Amino acid sequence: QGIYKQPRELLTSIPGIELIEMSKPDQCCGAGGGVRSGKRELSDLIRADKVRMILETGAEAVVTECPFCVIQIRDALDEAGYKNIKVYYLEDLLRSAME
Repeated sequence: QGIYKQPRELLTSIPGIELIEMSKPDQCCGAGGGVRSGKRELSDLIRADKVRMILETGAEAVVTECPFCVIQIRDALDEAGYKNIKVYYLEDLLRSAME
């Protein structure tokens, strides 16, 4: 969609936020396009790769603009035993920062 720089600028404008970019941040999480519901094995492989990239960053939280990614990544991290890593929808995080 060509929207890359703006969300990162918004995130870094929030006090206390340090942006740690994962490798291949634009790679699909495996939930979109009916993959999660129609091709579960493929979805699981894709999301496992996404979790690996997240863990490599050492980040305490993940922020995404996609509601499917929020669910997919949260489920994957929880199932892998990483319930301590928070997953945020960008708009929710921005709303909280403005309160």
